[in-house]
Amino acid sequence: MISAWRTIEAAYKKARQWSGEIENGNSLSPSRITNFKICGLAWYFRYISKIKTPPAGRMAFGFSGHAALTTDLTVKKDTGDVVKDSLLAELFDSTLDENFKHVDKKFEHEPLGKMKDEFREKGHRLLALYRRIGEPAIKPKEVEKRIEYPIEVAGLDNKPQIVQIVNHIDTVARGDKLIDFKFRGRANGHTDTPTLQMASYALAYKYETGREPKEVREDQYVALKREARLIPQRMDAIDPQARIALALDVQTVLRATQAGIFVTPARGRYPCTEKWCSYWNFCPYGGGGKKGMKLLPNGKRLALP
Repeated sequence: MISAWRTIEAAYKKARQWSGEIENGNSLSPSRITNFKICGLAWYFRYISKIKTPPAGRMAFGFSGHAALTTDLTVKKDTGDVVKDSLLAELFDSTLDENFKHVDKKFEHEPLGKMKDEFREKGHRLLALYRRIGEPAIKPKEVEKRIEYPIEVAGLDNKPQIVQIVNHIDTVARGDKLIDFKFRGRANGHTDTPTLQMASYALAYKYETGREPKEVREDQYVALKREARLIPQRMDAIDPQARIALALDVQTVLRATQAGIFVTPARGRYPCTEKWCSYWNFCPYGGGGKKGMKLLPNGKRLALP
């Protein structure tokens, strides 16, 4: 197993670049489309008003696990070897420590120190599971593969318009397999098959290579109370219905942005609660009150449920 720090450092730097590129770019991405479907107004605050909010503890945990796995697989792709177990755990710990510096305790319901210790213990269990049954089965050809492709949809004037979709595929493995990773710290995490993201990855791969992927899946590493589980979610990403749904989602985001109408979810239920929404204190329909009205699109209106 490799312990050469320069090799690992280069892979780790690459693993951290993808989120910044999506966050600061002007193109759509599967994650941006998903965020719009969760709450259009939060999407407006984040991507149009550019209001920055601290990450939740669970997000810091997920990113730390993702960075560790993609670093290890990048090293494996480049050298044929993998990062030492102790160093992989150290990499996860240092990333978790760094990410938790930005977590706001006002948004959490338990002390940050206690939460971080719990996530550290869960992360080590998930890394051991990854090393035992996840990593040996993956032969990576590309890691954090960036592919941008166009989708043509109709704007408000019904004229065709090209929208660029930016994808960062976690791993392209031998045999035309596309694999995405998720680290989850609780058993009640979202485990539905991520149709939109996987359909976009499949389209991106075909755009890049001219071939349909043989397999598209999301490997969910979930830390239960007394065990760790790997839950692979597979889907038929070449299903025409999935691709039609993706195009309709892109068109919805485009038209909503052009019209200045950003639909909010039903208040009082996930995600429109103080516990789940990082924009609660800005939102006039949350805790922002009259001051929050100033943040709404000027001269525009909102469509409420």
